Amino acid sequence: MAVVYTKSEKKNIIIRVVLLAILLVVIVVCVVIIVNQVKTKSGIQKISNDSAVHKGELSDFSLNYYLDEDNIARNQILLEREYANAFDKIYELITPYEDINYIHNIKYINEHINEEIKIDSILYDYLKLVYELNPYYILQAPNYNFWKDIIYISDTKQRELLDPINNIDSKNEIDYFINDSINYISLDFLNDNIIKLNVDPNYKTICEDNMYISFNSFYDAVIMDYIKKELNNNGHTDGYIASINGYYLDLGMTSKTNYIVLRSNEYKEGYYSLQAKKNYSYITIFDFKVSTYYPYYEINDLKRTLFLNQNTGYSYDIKPSVYYDNMGIINTLDNLYKYFNNDIKTNYILLDDNKIKTNDESIKSDKYEVVYEK
Repeated sequence: MAVVYTKSEKKNIIIRVVLLAILLVVIVVCVVIIVNQVKTKSGIQKISNDSAVHKGELSDFSLNYYLDEDNIARNQILLEREYANAFDKIYELITPYEDINYIHNIKYINEHINEEIKIDSILYDYLKLVYELNPYYILQAPNYNFWKDIIYISDTKQRELLDPINNIDSKNEIDYFINDSINYISLDFLNDNIIKLNVDPNYKTICEDNMYISFNSFYDAVIMDYIKKELNNNGHTDGYIASINGYYLDLGMTSKTNYIVLRSNEYKEGYYSLQAKKNYSYITIFDFKVSTYYPYYEINDLKRTLFLNQNTGYSYDIKPSVYYDNMGIINTLDNLYKYFNNDIKTNYILLDDNKIKTNDESIKSDKYEVVYEK
């Protein structure tokens, strides 16, 4: 016997069928969208930092990686986790500002002077490496922070008032620190990852925050170097790390893609075009103008940056430029300081008098005259 539906029941059935059809369409559309998102074309992808505990600090860095469309979904997730873990580990060790539970980091060392402190071997090795390149790289934390505090002041009038050119107290503090106070501080590297920060009673700091040591301008370099090592150990080489301060580090690209063109983003038009070389690291000195993102400013035709001359306490007189080599990001930065002191020749691109001056004959420009120097 055939089932007989009332008019109301037939109406309800039709509504249900229509709703089911709509639901199926929605599901199909969502699946297509997800598949399309996952099935991204091969190429350089920016890796998210959302997995990091300290993702606010990690936002100053970026990891860009070449992914094939066949494995992009799996590898993106894997890279996000490994990238975040590497950053969190090194940040917690080298931060001079944050107490981390049970970790003897830079902040802890600064608060326990004249004591033997056992630290993580990673921190021990990086401190020893940079300190042996030049003790001032580590010990000049008070002077570095003095300039950092001034450079990042948003009120330009207040900044001018505090600048040593207008403020005799600031000048005297810098001069005293460089000529006298820094001689009363040192680091001892003992066995079994034990260090001792020696501070003489005659030492007088230039800052009120009691910071004796930090990685200063090597901060970005140490973070990037450690991330590269960790990613390389896990088999990741096809990408690069960059920092907001202009540091760039190749992970050791093995793919044949043209993956990056370095360019100063402080100009409306790039003043040079440089195909990054594999296994090279680069440090960019940006154009000098007022900025809330990059550490520099001008006063009375003097340039204030955080590339500080360890002998004078003031920044080097440098122009917008790029310096690079294949020695790794830490040694590249060390070579840059030696270049400023005329102690070493390194690869460079310098914008000066509306010309590009460089010792790299591969550099080309369609905007400026290129002058090749030997």
